[in-house]
Amino acid sequence: MKHWLIGENIKMLREQAHMSQAELAEGICTQAQISRIEKGEVIPLSSTLYEISRKLEIDMDEFFNMAHDQRFDYIVTVKTEIRKAIRNKDYQSVYDMVKCEQKNAIFSSREHQQFLIWHEGIASYYLNQGFQHSIDLLMKALHMNQGDTSKARYSCTEIEIMNSIGIVYNEEGEFKLSVQYYELALEEMHKIQKNMDLTKIRVYYGLSKSLSRLNNHRQSLVFARKGIDLCIKIETLYLLGDLHFQAGMNCFYLRHFKRSKVHLNKSLLIFEVMENREYVEIISGNIRELFPE
Repeated sequence: MKHWLIGENIKMLREQAHMSQAELAEGICTQAQISRIEKGEVIPLSSTLYEISRKLEIDMDEFFNMAHDQRFDYIVTVKTEIRKAIRNKDYQSVYDMVKCEQKNAIFSSREHQQFLIWHEGIASYYLNQGFQHSIDLLMKALHMNQGDTSKARYSCTEIEIMNSIGIVYNEEGEFKLSVQYYELALEEMHKIQKNMDLTKIRVYYGLSKSLSRLNNHRQSLVFARKGIDLCIKIETLYLLGDLHFQAGMNCFYLRHFKRSKVHLNKSLLIFEVMENREYVEIISGNIRELFPE
């Protein structure tokens, strides 16, 4: 067994969870020890590895499986490709990959099956296989670990699934249910010790959209601004243009016209920098319509 692979995979899983060495070490060992484990300089004690595995939400045996063979690399590659296809809105590819890997013994663990069912639920909605079918799959994925008494809280994956449920309800016009799942996701994020800033930005954006559709423009603006503030704090453009657009439209409906124009112009600038011509045209059209010279 290649013991150094245990440390290498701990580092990879930690980074995937957007967790610093200090955050992983908290309550377990020192940051220096985590650093040495990740470099392969020391083999962690079984008690340390158990605590690390709990924090990273992975079965302890999985670390040893990773060190024995390269199947884990294949799993990571497949999950990366599925996530990439979701970002590109290539839902047919997502569906095809999921159905293929569901038959693969490598993906037989509950954790991997949860990931596949979650993404099947997303893809099936956009491939017009039915709203209820999609929700049933997403709910199945969300509650797969409900019987696990060792889990006191929802995992990061399950919080992301809540966000997906919120999105599907929003798309279907079920805005109150959408808000309910976005709020649950935020509530659960406060309970865990993991960096979920990008997921939180997604939830803020989705919640702002749903509240806006319920004509609750004041609260919608609150969450759009929270998303903007978080983007600035972590120095990311991710959804920043969309959030400024949300803020701008809400300000307009609240008759804060000066602030509305500021937010909309910032949104336009961000999409111009990103060379997103489709959004530039849409936002330019909105500005011309709302603020004719």
